[in-house]
Amino acid sequence: MHTSHQLLKFRQFLYPLLTITMLALPSIAHSAGAVSYSGLIGQAVSEDKIYLLENIRQKATLNSEKTVIEALMTEDGPKAAELFKKQLTLYPDPAMDIISKTRLADYKIALAEEPPLPKLSKALPARIASPAPAVQATPLQSALDALKKNSSLDTSYSREGFTLQFGSFGSRDNAETLSSRITPYGPVVIVLENQMHKVRLNRQFKSQEEGADAAKAIPFSCIVLPPAQ
Repeated sequence: MHTSHQLLKFRQFLYPLLTITMLALPSIAHSAGAVSYSGLIGQAVSEDKIYLLENIRQKATLNSEKTVIEALMTEDGPKAAELFKKQLTLYPDPAMDIISKTRLADYKIALAEEPPLPKLSKALPARIASPAPAVQATPLQSALDALKKNSSLDTSYSREGFTLQFGSFGSRDNAETLSSRITPYGPVVIVLENQMHKVRLNRQFKSQEEGADAAKAIPFSCIVLPPAQ
């Protein structure tokens, strides 16, 4: 199974190669006279600057490029996967196919890394736990303990500092399913923004570094969100 570190190294090698390949491959529609932005799209992906696609989004006319841009800019993982599949099926394009296939492979790896929920056929019998020997807490364990300690925080939510986001869903039920899996590791809140249900940690951090350290204590993929503007 690939680890997050291995996936990062894989991307660092693949995305520059992807950009070079896209610049070398002419778009099918482009050869017919339509304007193609495949080179700029590939550059934004290789440099991990997805926000640059907003300007291209307003100019793109090719269905393959419009579909891939929409998939790259959405925060909903399942929706993005469906859009990449749509591009490969309905709007095949050598340049865009590379991005869609690469992102679908990343998505499968991310799903495989999520720990499965334990399934018990019956309740375990209660027993008296013996005192555990005192051990020195590691930085990772300390971060996890701090998250659990704050699990009783008020459910009111305002993003004045950095926080963690685990997913964005069109369906409230999907958001609640994910939040129930994360709750044992820290307080979680579901925020409705732009008609999307976003699963976030109900805790604020002073810096991006503090947020990244806290993310290491939770075995779920997430991103560090900056304070709301």
